[in-house]
Amino acid sequence: MNAEKAGFSGLEFKHKQLTDSVICCFYNVFNALGYGFLEKVYENALLIELETIGLRAVSQCPVSVLYQGKTVGDYFVDILVEDKVVVEIKAVRNLVLPQNLWVNCIPGLRGMRG
Repeated sequence: MNAEKAGFSGLEFKHKQLTDSVICCFYNVFNALGYGFLEKVYENALLIELETIGLRAVSQCPVSVLYQGKTVGDYFVDILVEDKVVVEIKAVRNLVLPQNLWVNCIPGLRGMRG
């Protein structure tokens, strides 16, 4: 499964091949575990899956949040893959996420810009 098949067609990903690999790993984990576990369970399983295909992944990675070029705090991303792709894990029953769920992810991503 890649980004296009996962319903993300039309979106441009900066690191497309890496993003496709992460999405494939996600589906492997989801197909094996299903839904109903806490986010930490999926995080640990995804780390194993990413490691299995040879990708370097760090969990709970602190990233500095910048404001006007100055660090104002740290944001902890669930998983950082190859120092390029941020994975934010949300344990929900449906794969279609409600719009307000993205509100938790966007502030951290905005603050990571240089």
